[in-house]
Order: sequence, then structure tokens, then C-alpha cells
Amino acid sequence: MYKPISFSDKFSSILLWMALFTLPISIHLNSYTFAIFMISTLILKIKEKAVIQIHPFMMVCVVFFILTALEYFNSYDKISAKNFIEKRLGYLFIPILFYQVNANILKNVLLFWVKAIMLLLIFLLLYAFIRYIKGSDGSVFYYHELCYPIYNHAIFISLIVSIAMLITWFYYSPSKKYIKILLLLLFYFFLMLLSSKNIFTVTSIIFFVLVSKKIISMKLWLSGAVFIVLGTAFLLSLENSNIISRIKQASQYDFHLAYATKVTEATRFDGTNLRLRLWNYGWHILSENNAFVWGVSPADTQRLLDAKIIKSDMYIGSDKKSDKGFLGYDFHNQYVQTFVETGIIGLVLLLSMFLILLYEGYVNKTPFLIFLNILFAVAFISESNLGRQAGIFSFLAFNTIGLLLIKIKNTDEYNQTTI
Repeated sequence: MYKPISFSDKFSSILLWMALFTLPISIHLNSYTFAIFMISTLILKIKEKAVIQIHPFMMVCVVFFILTALEYFNSYDKISAKNFIEKRLGYLFIPILFYQVNANILKNVLLFWVKAIMLLLIFLLLYAFIRYIKGSDGSVFYYHELCYPIYNHAIFISLIVSIAMLITWFYYSPSKKYIKILLLLLFYFFLMLLSSKNIFTVTSIIFFVLVSKKIISMKLWLSGAVFIVLGTAFLLSLENSNIISRIKQASQYDFHLAYATKVTEATRFDGTNLRLRLWNYGWHILSENNAFVWGVSPADTQRLLDAKIIKSDMYIGSDKKSDKGFLGYDFHNQYVQTFVETGIIGLVLLLSMFLILLYEGYVNKTPFLIFLNILFAVAFISESNLGRQAGIFSFLAFNTIGLLLIKIKNTDEYNQTTI
């Protein structure tokens, strides 16, 4: 039976929305809103004397946090080790507390979040247009330059946009269908401008599958043929676009630069051979430190990687204070990053998270959770998303929301929740 939304639930919904919306905007504001939301949720549950519900995904997250905490004793840099433990406290609290959210507020919060992300993207486009008419070149509309006003990474914003597209597809049901279609097309347009090769490609494949399945299930063969023709024409029209040029560039990488023992400071790397080179360093770090089981610890990983970069004569910056060259780069691959930091044990735990989530999505017939984790799994190939607090929060929060949506689906509350 439908339960009226209480003041505490309304307050929680505002905090939850702010926690999600501030993910791409400000890590400091995001940290505060996450903390306030989780504390208020905990207080509310204690006040209600509610039973805290636990899921296997949460247990794996707790074990992963414990592993990170234990790495403190394996770390050379104890101060950095403490910072890493603080950064990863989210594994301990986010899944458990997000899973306690009242079902009555969740879908409305997601809907408002999707609309807020669209408004943020429109703001970024308008800001780029103002920069353009003031004399900047066309690059202000693409990739990292587009995200300049919020000082964020185009690849992370692309991930947020793709998640918004999935939520729109599965959980937004406006009375007028064209509104949903228009929203999806606008998100896809911004995804092209953001120009993240991997995320653009995997999102395109996901939505090609989703749209094709819908067309086939409706037996609209003529519409299906038109969709394929228009889709092909659309991709051909992108021939000279920024995203296509970046994909072409990635296909022309030089293997020699990726594995050369020595380079010079003048050597120019593209995204692909730089990543291959960093991944290769990861293997050597593990081998040289005999650290395949436990890793070299999160705190010491950066120091060891920087040493490799310096030793191979890669560019390490100029006299300018802000120019450090390749120093400070992570492995740009979450699987390699986790392997080096926490060994095979940490990597198995990370893969276990994916397996649990994919299994839950499959068993409970919740494709949102399946496609969400396909998206994360692919994003992790080219970026160390969990090395940033916003990356940790987004991975844990949206996956826990996916599990919560399954819980809603399996209860009477699901039919009473409106969007």
C-alpha cells in the first residue's frame, strides 16, 4: 500500500539528489553532501529501529576496504596510506546506507537528476559558445575543453551522461513519448561532443541493441530497416567529427613507443601507446617487488610508477610550477591499477563485484544493472576511475541504486512509486 512521503523522506531525497548531482561539479561539495546524506540516513534508521539490510555486493565492498586498510602496514609512505584509507571509506558506508533509501523517493530523485544533468550539459554548451564568440577556436566545444567551467574530466562526464541515458531509457516514462526520445538524442549529441572513444562506442552499441530489440519485439520490420539506414547515414555523417577523428587516431598507434626501453622528453605519445606503456610499467613494478599476491600498496604505487617514468626519460615537466609532464599519471586502467595496488586478491575482489552485480541483473531481469556494469567495465579499461573519489562514489552509488531498484521491483512498493 502506498505510504505518504514524510518530511524526513523529502529531506533525504534532496540530499540524495545533491549527492548525485554534485558528482561531476565539485568533489568537495560532493563529499559534504554524501556525508550529510549518509549520516542522516543512519540516524533515521536508528530512530526507526529499522533492520539494516545487507547484500553480498556490500560484503565484498567491506572486504575490499579492509584489504586497503591492511595495506597500510605494507606501505612505505604512511601519510599517503592514511589518505588512501580515508578516500576509500565509501566502500564501507555508501553501499550499505544507500540500500536503506525509502523506495518511495528513489525514482523521482533519479528523474530530477537526469533533468539536472541535461541542464548542466546545456550550460557547458552555452559557456563554450560564449568562449567561441570571444575568439576561441572550435575546440572549446569538444572533449576536456567543453568541461572547462566545472574543471572536470571529459571521460568522467561522458560516463555520467551514459548513466543518465540508461536511467532515461529504463525508468523515465513521460506521457508524451517524443520527450523521452528527444532527451536521449540530446544526451547522445553531448556524448559525441565529449569525445570519449570507449564510452561513446560502448554506449552506441548498448543503445543499438536496446533499440533493435524494441523494434523486433514490436515486429516493426519496416521501421527497423529505416532505423538501420538512418543509423548508418548518421555514422557516415560523423566522418569528420571530433569523436571519429579520435577513434581513427587510436587505430594508428605505434607499438614501438609503447614498449621502447628508452624514449626522450620530446617523444610524443597518443592515448593508446601511452596507456600500453603505463600498463607495461605496472607489470614490471609487480615483478620487481615480487608483489603479485598483495600488491605494492595504494600509497606506494604512484612513487614507483613515477620512478619508472623518470628512469625511461619520459617528459617530466619544465620549470613551470604546474608542469609535471607525465609525473603523477596513474595507469589509466582500473584493473591494472587495482592489481598493482592490492595484488591478485584485490583484483579478484573487484571482478567479484562485477560478477555479483551482473548476476543480480540477470536473475532479476533488470537490464539496467547489466548494461550499467558493462559500461563501467569498459570505462575501467582506459581509466583508473576508482582512483578518484568521484569515481568511487559513482560506481558504488549507482550500482547500489540498481540493486535497490531490484528490491523495489520485487515488492508492492514498486507499483506505487511514480516517476
